[in-house]
Amino acid sequence: MRKGEQMKLTFKKVAAVMGLMTMIGLTLAAPAGAAGTASVTPNPIPVTSGQTTATLTVDYNFGASNTAVFLDLCKKLSSDPTFDPTIDCDRGVANAANGSASGAGSQQLEIPIGDSAGSIIFGDTVDKWGCYPDGYTPSAGFLKASKCYIRVTQGNVANSTDAVDVELVYAVGGQEIPEAPFVILPVLLGAIGVGGWFYVNRRRQAVA
Repeated sequence: MRKGEQMKLTFKKVAAVMGLMTMIGLTLAAPAGAAGTASVTPNPIPVTSGQTTATLTVDYNFGASNTAVFLDLCKKLSSDPTFDPTIDCDRGVANAANGSASGAGSQQLEIPIGDSAGSIIFGDTVDKWGCYPDGYTPSAGFLKASKCYIRVTQGNVANSTDAVDVELVYAVGGQEIPEAPFVILPVLLGAIGVGGWFYVNRRRQAVA
């Protein structure tokens, strides 16, 4: 990834991290048994040579009114008994949305093509993995995830009971997805990000 693109992605993701998840503190318990659906557009994701990011639209419906929704890029299914969202999801991608009265909504999510965004922002060893389409080579010391998923859940980021995982497919040689214009997240989500960041990093320190 080129230096200018790294700086651009880092700026966006720092804002997103600071703009996302105190919803963990606001909604510590998720509604029980709320079946959800989620879809990702486009999927397959068209990728051209040298492309470093793609912006996806994630549509979801959990049916639970006014309940926070969490979106992540992960390398394992939520149903995997070894799955841990603090380790198996890219910290630089994590995003959240306020709940709606109907429980349905749509959110844009920018993902890296290649090395994880978390590795750029945080620079630690936990994030040394990525989602690599055919023809992409991981950076030295990085692991290629066998599969990657957009994970959508509600209530709190650790809720795997209600989580929906959408497997990503890449169409190499397709038209590059234009990046969405950068918009600072609302103040509420700004406060929400701080609590989520501390939660995730406390968990990471505990397993380190």
